[in-house]
Amino acid sequence: MTPLVTVLARKGSKRLPGKAWRVFSGRPLIDWTVDIARCFETAVLSADFDWPCVLPNLGRLAVLAEDGAGKLAAIRWAHRQAEMKWRVELSPVVDLDICNPSRTVADVRGALRLFEEVEPKTLVSVVKARRQYGYNSFVGVGKPLRSVSDKKQHEWNYYDLNCCIYIYDREWLLGEEDHPVTERDTVFYLMPDWAFVDIDTKLDFEIAEFLWSKHGLGATDNNRK
Repeated sequence: MTPLVTVLARKGSKRLPGKAWRVFSGRPLIDWTVDIARCFETAVLSADFDWPCVLPNLGRLAVLAEDGAGKLAAIRWAHRQAEMKWRVELSPVVDLDICNPSRTVADVRGALRLFEEVEPKTLVSVVKARRQYGYNSFVGVGKPLRSVSDKKQHEWNYYDLNCCIYIYDREWLLGEEDHPVTERDTVFYLMPDWAFVDIDTKLDFEIAEFLWSKHGLGATDNNRK
């Protein structure tokens, strides 16, 4: 198993302009995710702007950086470029979203171990739901996820996607059609409660930065274990 770690970014963020390079806890937001990705042998940045970092920047097609472009298509393109670069089959594909930097290398490795053990089509990181029901909420017993559709299922544990770590089976990712990221055989990787913020607005940014100052490890040696 030779996983590919991808970091995707684009300059066209509308709700929070310049989000990728906004200073977050003393450094550009994107750098916190790059720092994690660079600890893996095959990792790439795919961005529609130049950025000085140790990862090879594969670029990003303009059509894949538009507002309506799906991220899976952009990951699929970056994966194909990476396989051509290294001339090896890369699987699974681990996507680290720059909008939620609250992860450690140990988190990524733990998620990869779980993916290897269970062999699902997809894995997503989650936190315990802060509300019993809600948009983007899923329920699970053990490892599988199920969509919240039956409000009578009070015995289930509830979780929210936190848009931090995604892992995709290679064949699933390269399929011709985009499928929902969460399916019947999706597994979850549970993260701490404080790691719930997916940065999309200025308020999200401020909340995430506050929580990071209290709980985040930052770019320390502990982050690379």
